[in-house]
This record gives sequence, structure tokens and C-alpha cells, in this order.
Amino acid sequence: MISRGMTDEGMSLVGTLHEVSNGSAVPFRGLWTQLPDGRLRQLLRRSL
Repeated sequence: MISRGMTDEGMSLVGTLHEVSNGSAVPFRGLWTQLPDGRLRQLLRRSL
């Protein structure tokens, strides 16, 4: 299941990463925020 949408902090994405090499699946979170100069900051976190 993937959850996504705009938050007060930026664009949020929550889902599962599937590792083809060993068949495992791990949850992750992503957040994209716009910096004052127009660039984007990308933060990805995955659980172990």
C-alpha cells in the first residue's frame, strides 16, 4: 500500500520497498520539500 499527499512540510510518500535480490520488503518514508532558492530537498528513510 502506498500513501501520498501534501503535508505542511511538503510532499510525503509512504510505502514498501521490495528487494529483488533477496525477496525482502521494508517500509519507507519519503519527504520532498522546496528550499527558499527553488531547489528540492529529498529525504528518504527506510526501516531495517
